[in-house]
Amino acid sequence: MIWPAVALLQTVSTTCGPAQIHEHSAGRRYSRSLSRRGEVFEVKPGDQWPLDVAHDGGRTTRERSEIADYPVPPGAVMPAHFEFSVDKGEPTTSPWTIIAQVHQVDFDGQKTYTVPLLFGLEAGDRLFVRATANPGNSFRSFRDVVKWESNETFERGRFYKVDITVRMDVGDGSDGVLKVKIDDEVVVDYHGQIGIAGTTGYYWKHGIYRSKADDTFAVTFRNSVFGDATCRTVSPIAN
Repeated sequence: MIWPAVALLQTVSTTCGPAQIHEHSAGRRYSRSLSRRGEVFEVKPGDQWPLDVAHDGGRTTRERSEIADYPVPPGAVMPAHFEFSVDKGEPTTSPWTIIAQVHQVDFDGQKTYTVPLLFGLEAGDRLFVRATANPGNSFRSFRDVVKWESNETFERGRFYKVDITVRMDVGDGSDGVLKVKIDDEVVVDYHGQIGIAGTTGYYWKHGIYRSKADDTFAVTFRNSVFGDATCRTVSPIAN
């Protein structure tokens, strides 16, 4: 796969061989940095990934600063553990802000581009999880399979612990699973179809991906592990 990225962060060693991790951002000095608290991503109004601008014909309503991990084959177990904290400030005005997602490897003939797993915030600072299935790679077969939203506004400035286990399955769904825990509380426990037919693999992304907004948004990750259960990163990006 050719990654249309702003920057190649590093080639890492995994138990399945070498792999590459990339940054998708506006390439600002502050877009991604390391601090004593952890790995910091920041997006200000107008911070757009050049590929988004090119793809959307010179205009885009998307802003981002993300890390794209290495892809793994369909059917692989894809666990993730991370702690995140959003900088103190007023609730975000963006209708949606994604801080972690599983993305499919895009392919010729792909009919929809909605990714199969999203974890993030809605306007008003409420956490949400959304998962989709598209077993026929068509608009007709596309559907939401998980839609969870917190009933409470989360607290800025403190770290939340998140554990996610997902395995894609667009067959009969017998192997498909999505389990999400926030601060050790299970908020999603789903078994069934999940993913998109036709892709050659999936990969984790984390950071900030949002709809255009007027506020500056920053999130810090620490103790982060994103990886396939059978293909662990031996030398992960620093936290």
